[in-house]
Amino acid sequence: MVPLALFILIIGIDRLVISDRWPFFDPFRRVWQIWMPKAKAFLKSAPGTYTYLFVLIITTWVLQTSSSKIAVELLLERSTNLHQLIRDPMRVLFGSAFWVASTGELLFSLLAFSLVATAVERWIGTARTAAVFFFGHVGATLVVGFWLWASLNFTIVKSPTTSARDVGSSYGLAALAALLTYRAPSPWRWIYAGAIVLLISVTLILDASFTNWGHLFAFAIGFLSYIFIPRKVKRQK
Repeated sequence: MVPLALFILIIGIDRLVISDRWPFFDPFRRVWQIWMPKAKAFLKSAPGTYTYLFVLIITTWVLQTSSSKIAVELLLERSTNLHQLIRDPMRVLFGSAFWVASTGELLFSLLAFSLVATAVERWIGTARTAAVFFFGHVGATLVVGFWLWASLNFTIVKSPTTSARDVGSSYGLAALAALLTYRAPSPWRWIYAGAIVLLISVTLILDASFTNWGHLFAFAIGFLSYIFIPRKVKRQK
């Protein structure tokens, strides 16, 4: 699995370069010694984000090393579809956030969380960032689940929708991205907010699925969560 292999490769290079047994690496060692402390400091500045991403790497590795049948069963058991929400709500509401369906989604998560979640965590702290993330994830999931249940009872959607595969962290990420609006200075704040609204609108026009409506609800939760941020934290520069 590519991300895990890259992680192991970085650790191996670090062990190799810091060793004095290989004079050939002296020029590279000097550069490495300058940048590695900065990289470690960056990771330590957002411990919650990178702990979460490490868990995503492990769960993706589990999927990639499992048979296709077992992988499908693992994802379905942790999916926030209507069937699983009724059967085991607590497990899927929280467990679904720690799984992604493919390596491509994992790579996107690594990039997106490094840009968005780290900025939020340095601003409001690890605990508040986790709270906003899970409020966005759980809140949007419950709204979509209720909407799906109501639509099913009025025969708007077909029953196979209730057992669809639905895992990932996009709802929580959307909530964090929305909250980050308040961190940007004017006029960039309004440009950033306008970009979010434009993205939501285009996405819904192209595909008005329950998942994309869930992203809209998650953005709304992220925007509203700002009122719960303490005033002294809001004023941090």
